Amino acid sequence: MCAGDVDGVVVATPNDWLAPITCTALEAGKHVLCEKPPGRDVAEAKTMRDSAARSGRLFAFGFNHRHAAGVHEALDIARTGGIGRLLHAQARYGHGGRPGLEHEWRADPKRAGGGEMMDQGAHLLDLARLILGEVERVYAITRTEFWPLAPLEDNAFCLLEHVGGAVSMRTPASSSGRTCSPSRSLATRARSSPKASAAAMAASTRCGSVGGYDTACEPNIGSSSS
Repeated sequence: MCAGDVDGVVVATPNDWLAPITCTALEAGKHVLCEKPPGRDVAEAKTMRDSAARSGRLFAFGFNHRHAAGVHEALDIARTGGIGRLLHAQARYGHGGRPGLEHEWRADPKRAGGGEMMDQGAHLLDLARLILGEVERVYAITRTEFWPLAPLEDNAFCLLEHVGGAVSMRTPASSSGRTCSPSRSLATRARSSPKASAAAMAASTRCGSVGGYDTACEPNIGSSSS
């Protein structure tokens, strides 16, 4: 890692190694792309942030869903007000789990730091903040309903209240037998034209291959009258 011909490091390890390897690489003067989540807790996230600030190197987390074509279009529509002021949004995402999951590092609270909310829920929270803005209040319920992962959860239900009043609901899950496709719904005040609504519908359906999964977004964009 200290070699002079190494410019950058990609950290893609179990969660308990993300912070120590990232900080070591940054302090060695390397640019770092670290897989999500941003550490197992707030303390680890702050440690990485502080190491990046001291090093002056480029540092980012691997929130790859930001780069999906559909997300780009949704963000553009949200920022330009193409379908009016966003009122609320819904998203569901997760992986299907598998027999023996309880024996993997993801099921070890010490190594993983959290369950499905930290694993796949991190993507949903990132997109919520990206599109709807910062979060003021959070309400959440976690459940261990299908896989023997307790005390970690395999399902989570999260309601976010964003600055400006928008509300989003995020549901990361691993209780099904197959990968969950991202399912997004936006509701807005009706200030949009039919053309803008059609563009929003197209954006919601063009997700392509996201995070290694072939995704099919459920087109469900509605508007409410003023």
